Amino acid sequence: MFPHNNCEPGLSRAQGDNWGVQAPDGAPFGQDNIITSTARTNGVSLSTVAALEAEQVDALIIYLAEERNNPTAFPGRPRFLNGLPVYSEDPRGYQETTLPYVASLTFVITCGPDATFFKEVVQSDTFPGIDTAVLKLSFPNFHWFSGVINNRTNNPWLALCATLPNLEEVSLNFHTAGLTTSTWTERQRIRLETGGLMIQSKDLRCLRLADVVRKYDIDRLFQVRTLRKVHLTCWDSQIVKFHVNNGDPLRCFRELESYIISGFYDIGSRVDAEMSVQSAPVLSITQG
Repeated sequence: MFPHNNCEPGLSRAQGDNWGVQAPDGAPFGQDNIITSTARTNGVSLSTVAALEAEQVDALIIYLAEERNNPTAFPGRPRFLNGLPVYSEDPRGYQETTLPYVASLTFVITCGPDATFFKEVVQSDTFPGIDTAVLKLSFPNFHWFSGVINNRTNNPWLALCATLPNLEEVSLNFHTAGLTTSTWTERQRIRLETGGLMIQSKDLRCLRLADVVRKYDIDRLFQVRTLRKVHLTCWDSQIVKFHVNNGDPLRCFRELESYIISGFYDIGSRVDAEMSVQSAPVLSITQG
């Protein structure tokens, strides 16, 4: 399973809107994987063993936010490729060492600037063909995308996936806030609020599968013919559940699995889909 890493600390809702993304109430902010085991085996605490294992796994995970926020960040010389052969100096070493190393990595993209930096890296003349070595992408804040609407004709994160010729695995995180919408029109909602019916004004209804597919541009996944595995995670918010009076906001999320599998089957490809649901912590969001 790919990492469900947090977004950048301090990222505001206003900044997210600039990239067509929104942070729904209850979206995760901050680290959510904390080792608490204190048992011991052969004189070594299990927490230490787990930490070492996590270190080894983390070495193969590249967080683009960390890469681009480094004071010396430069797409033509990304930090995660420090010390590895470059094509202009060692073509053979580049083919035999650098590209296979890139193929072992999972790239975590949390927001628009991450995606921009990543694209500049894979398009850099310093690393020809590096885009062909990228096999795994993770989008822990996929649920921030506010939807295909008006002049926003695609989901830029899935559009990015479609540019990578050998992409095999992708991880997408959803949130029940993005699988629902207001029960009321804007005028009805204002009337309820004016009448003091604040709780009723926040009533939500569940989106249909077709609505979710359209909103998140899911069909663009089918352009990635090399894809072999899709990891789907949904943050289940108690706040959202409270305001949904009819239906289960997780229903269409569960339907996504068969939709994606059958969609690839229809174009002659076989894809495995893994699903999981996690409880969303209720945390405040910094205002920009």
